[in-house]
Amino acid sequence: MIGRSANVFAWAWAALLAYAFVSLASAQQPPSTPAPTLGAGFVAEPAYDFEFYFLDVQSGELKKLEKAQANTNVKSGFMSAAGYWEIDGAASTVRFPRDTQLNFVIRGLPRNMNPEDQLTLRRYESTRSTRRFKVNKTNIGGAKMLTSEGKIALVFEPYGATSLKIAPERQPLDAGEYVLASGKNPMTKFCFGIDGPEN
Repeated sequence: MIGRSANVFAWAWAALLAYAFVSLASAQQPPSTPAPTLGAGFVAEPAYDFEFYFLDVQSGELKKLEKAQANTNVKSGFMSAAGYWEIDGAASTVRFPRDTQLNFVIRGLPRNMNPEDQLTLRRYESTRSTRRFKVNKTNIGGAKMLTSEGKIALVFEPYGATSLKIAPERQPLDAGEYVLASGKNPMTKFCFGIDGPEN
């Protein structure tokens, strides 16, 4: 009887020691933290430098604009001439309703570079077969460059790790044809159109 009681006591003592050991080990572990959610804080950025995308602020999705190569063309008149940047097609294939909140994203511009000196948004004139912007004019009084004119004021803010978000300072834009461009690739244009009544 005594032997049996001793065995029970030994088992109980061993169980107590095991419980104490497990409790001590648990106390020494750092408190657990939830696993980070994959993609938390992540925003989609362009895959390539100096390409503009429309930013859907509701979904965070980047959508392609029409990418086109502009040509130069000269129209001559009586004792005058005008030079144009021209894009094939009277209207862009990418359209937005006039009440769309316009935000665009571009990657690759160094953070120490003033984006106002490098990025432009202009409204282009629509003709029967092209979209165009007058860049110079010449007459009997001389020649004048117009590339500094017609710029739509923009606001800029950092976006993601390497990109920049761009928006027109005043919205909505009037109905018409618009073109974004960078100083890096000035003849590569990113185009869109605004549908709706004029102001």
